[in-house]
Formats: sequence, structure tokens, C-alpha cells
Amino acid sequence: MFVSPIRENTFAECSPSVRPAIIAFGQNEWGEDWMPRQHILSRLGARGWDVAYSTGQFGTWEVLGASWRSATWRSVVDATSNVMVRRSRKFDIHVPRPPRLNVLSRKFFLRSLKRLNKSPAGHVLITFCNVFEPLVREFPGVPLIYYVEDALNLMPGWSAENDREHRYLVERADLLVACSEAMARELPGDGPSKARILPNGVDFDFFASSEGSACPPDMADIPRPRIGYTGSVNLKVDFALVVHLAKARPDWHWVFVGKILRVDAESTGDEHRHIYEAYQACRSLPNVHFLGRREYADVPAYERHMDVNVMCYRTDGEGWWKAIDPFKDT
Repeated sequence: MFVSPIRENTFAECSPSVRPAIIAFGQNEWGEDWMPRQHILSRLGARGWDVAYSTGQFGTWEVLGASWRSATWRSVVDATSNVMVRRSRKFDIHVPRPPRLNVLSRKFFLRSLKRLNKSPAGHVLITFCNVFEPLVREFPGVPLIYYVEDALNLMPGWSAENDREHRYLVERADLLVACSEAMARELPGDGPSKARILPNGVDFDFFASSEGSACPPDMADIPRPRIGYTGSVNLKVDFALVVHLAKARPDWHWVFVGKILRVDAESTGDEHRHIYEAYQACRSLPNVHFLGRREYADVPAYERHMDVNVMCYRTDGEGWWKAIDPFKDT
């Protein structure tokens, strides 16, 4: 496990006057599902670090989509959770062709981002996904933390271009962080030996605060006992197991709280057709309930009013779930 000895002090608890400013890139909007990136960055901000967060530029395929339509033409910066969140503007677009226009667009975007937080000690970059590799390249010589939240190479749709981006960031990183030993083993090159392991934690006070809370109205009429799952409802869930248990014990009620992602017929395709079929079987059962996404602040109340909370993940196949370090989000 390695970190550059020259840069080690960059990440230490130094005094505020000499701390570098942090620029962080993550895929999801700050106010959406709370992931490790929001927890980590908000806590760094609370400790006095200047943190700016961005989801980067829009891809050309996103233009006219919901996120692009809701964006503004002028720069918008939200100060929230001890972090400066820089919202992407309509003209912050990654334009593959012509290359010169793409370079100008990228530099213009990054110039506005760098202005958010400056420090005599310079900047530190944190990226939580390989897709930000082109932006990272615009910061030569700037210390980089690459935080690997999943076994990315086992994700559906992983391409040769994704692999190239991933390898560059692993090699370039001054501090390489993986959430589990299994994730580290999936890293390319010297990643497995270079990575530092930082398992996901639990915000105990946040969940303990739900003691005495009322049962959420949309769950109050679901009979007990309730078996609860909170998190993204996607290919990692063992729907076949849920179907088997729900049929064997019809008096047990399964409650899923979270976004439903890529388990439709079109997204699963032939490779994961059995997952789609098992998911549809779950939906047909009267004792399996899908409540959809709920706000992060409401999650403790849902978990408090379950009789059992479970993480019913698959153990078959070679998907990213084989290297997962569970983190509950909705």
C-alpha cells in the first residue's frame, strides 16, 4: 500500500493557512443520493478544508435531457454541507469534435471551477470515477486522490475506453483508495499493492436519531413482520432468493426502499434476463413492496420500523457485487 512520500504531508491535518483547496469530481448531483463522496467531502469541509464539488461537463448525449434542461446558462454555486457545489451550465458540454473546440470548452469550464476556491498551497484533486480522466489531465503536477467506490471493471457496459481512463488514474494517483480488499484486487497494474483500504462507515448518530420516530405513512399499512432493504434496486439484488422466501413465507412482507435502476427488459438484455424475470416475479407477489426512492433524511425512520433489515445481494456471476462494500443509499 503506497502513497508518494513527497506528497504525504499534502493529505495530513495541516493548519488551515497552508491547506490546499480541494476540487472533487463525482457523477451524481450533490443533493441526490448520499454516497461516500458526500459523507467524506462534507466532513473535510467541516474540518476547515475548502472543497469544491462538480459533476463535470455534460456529454453531448445529455443535451436536451432532463438534467441539461434544468441547468442554467449562468454559473450557479451552492454552499451546502460545508461544500461549494458548482452546478454545470448549459454550455458546459464535452464536445468530442472538433478537438480544438473541446479543449477550449474544457479549459473554460475548469477556469470557472478553479476560481471557487484558491489557496497559497494550491489544489488537491479527488475523483470518484474514471470518466473524469480528461479533466484530471488538465491538472498536471497537482496531487490526485482516486477514490474507487466499486469494482468498476465489472460494471455493465465497461469499455476499452473506460479501461484506459481507469488505468491512467490508478497510475497517476498519489493516493489510491478502495472500499474493500476485493475492489483493490480488481485494480489494474500495481493498483492492488498501491491501494489503501477505506471501508465504508456508518453515521451512527444520524440513524440513532430516528428513535421514537413515527412509521412512514406509505409503510404503515404493510403488515408485520417487515423485512427491509434500503438502497439502489438493481442487478446486484438477489431477486430469485426474495421470490423463493416470499413464496415460502407469505406472511413475511419484503419492503424495498430505493431507486429502481436498470432491471427493465431493455437494460438487462440476454445476459441478465433471469434477473429481469425474477424482478418481475417479485413485483407480482402481494407480500413484496417497492416504495421507490426516498429522501436520505427519511431513511432512518424506514429502517427503524422494519423488523429485520437485510442486504440481499447476489453471490453468482462475476458482477461488481462480488467485490462490494455495502453502503446504504436511496
